Parts: sequence; structure tokens; C-alpha cells
Amino acid sequence: MKDPAEKFFTPKLTARERAVFEAGVALGAIYHQLVGFPVSRNPNVLRLLSEAFSKAFSLQPYRVKIRVSIAADRLVSKPEDSIPYRRYEALRGDQLNVEVETVYKGARVRVCLRYLPELGYPLMYVDDLWESKA
Repeated sequence: MKDPAEKFFTPKLTARERAVFEAGVALGAIYHQLVGFPVSRNPNVLRLLSEAFSKAFSLQPYRVKIRVSIAADRLVSKPEDSIPYRRYEALRGDQLNVEVETVYKGARVRVCLRYLPELGYPLMYVDDLWESKA
């Protein structure tokens, strides 16, 4: 695929570095667009949101795989509560599990966002890099 934006990037940037850049942009976009989104522990709601988020963010260029899930065990809302304000909550970064794969000119990268208890932090990190046939 020809990249019409390539001319704006330094020619010193390798395809591998661009793939990592694109993956980082994807993680940042997902994180900052979803934090604060209303969620519920209702399994059907979680499944639908995960599917919708994954499909929507897959529309961006060079994204070949996106998986977004919400860690139900980190949610505190009670869908059956008689008080409607406790039936949902605002999504936090530590409740997101995200995996993104991007491919740029044969360079493929997988990045993740996971809450890591040992860090007490939702970390974005590069999980793997490899050459792709696609």
C-alpha cells in the first residue's frame, strides 16, 4: 500500500520504527478515547463494548489486529443495584486490556496495554517485533 503521508516523515525513519510509531499512536488513541466511557459489569455490555471498540479502532491505517477487552474483575459497578447511579462506572485505564498489531512495509509490531499489579500501573509496552510477509 502506498503511504501518502510518508513524505512528511524523516527519510531516516525505518519501516520498523514507523510500525512502532503507528502502534504507539493506536494505543494512545484507544486509552485516551476510552477512559471515562460508561461501562457496566453486565457481561453482555462488556462483550458488545469490546467488540465495538476493537472493530472501530481497526479502521485506522496499518492496524491489522486490535483486541480491546475490559477487565470485569477490576470493575466495581453493580448492574442489579436498586440505585441507578451504582449500576455503571467510568472506565479507567487500569481496566483496559489492549493488544494492537500494526504492519508497515513488512515490519510488524505487537504492542499491549495491561494493568500490571507489580507496577500498580496500566503499562503500554512493545511486546514483539518481526518481519511480515504482508
